[in-house]
Amino acid sequence: METITNKTTIGEMLDKLNAEGTYEEIPPVVEKILKKVSDDLVNTEAFRLAMLEKADFVAEFFCPSLPVSNTDKDKDIETAVKTAVSVTVPTVKINDSGLLELDTTVKVITFKQIYSAYVNHLAFSHADHKATKADRISANEHFFGKLGIGLLDLMTHSARKLTSIGTIKDGAEKLTTNANYKVSKSALDEFCKAQGKENPFDKDSNTGYSEQISTVLSYFTDNEVKTNAYYCKGLYQMICNRGKYGAMTFADTNTAMQHLAIICRYVTNGLRLPVTDKSNVYKVIK
Repeated sequence: METITNKTTIGEMLDKLNAEGTYEEIPPVVEKILKKVSDDLVNTEAFRLAMLEKADFVAEFFCPSLPVSNTDKDKDIETAVKTAVSVTVPTVKINDSGLLELDTTVKVITFKQIYSAYVNHLAFSHADHKATKADRISANEHFFGKLGIGLLDLMTHSARKLTSIGTIKDGAEKLTTNANYKVSKSALDEFCKAQGKENPFDKDSNTGYSEQISTVLSYFTDNEVKTNAYYCKGLYQMICNRGKYGAMTFADTNTAMQHLAIICRYVTNGLRLPVTDKSNVYKVIK
């Protein structure tokens, strides 16, 4: 982790700098090297995750076993969930004597970074190393399959409905139904019809919300994931929320996938969401 070149480590570099004097701030050259080492470690791990078979990716990214339980503090649970997929990278601090001291910190690996790593892998086969439309289509198929992007779109629409207070600014024009949405909605309609059930995304109830997130999680994990409306509404509050002036903001596809994985880690480990006031999470729109 400390390697800079074949002959010099970060520790050796710090020893040399400390021999020259004391410091009140981290030298720019040290920050530059640390960033390079950190970026390399993050990119390497993101690439490793991107190249996993689906079952292994699900186990590591969606359903890792976490070393916490509901007897732990909310903050400890939240930290364990968010850093479940991460790498330890070197950092430097200034000790009480003004000397540079090697330390470590944790960098979270996001789905966006994993997706980019896969796209960059495909792009590397081209002479100019630039990603093409075909590369992104292949990446989408690799991570989302045929229905995944549309299912995330369905979730985003539900998140908008849950967050909406019924003003004209929150109307349907905020989100349009694209081709991915329509394909996934149609496929889910047909599946539910064959099962003699109502499409959960047509429901506006706690049962509906529970079925929505369970359906999407089951699709991405290839396992039956049973959950409840509490987790779904927590997820939807992550996907769609209001900014400082009340305007709605929506997560893009990769960020929505990240939020879905975060919630899946809570669900599969049987952990409570770190919400101080759960009353709003439990409320039904109607």
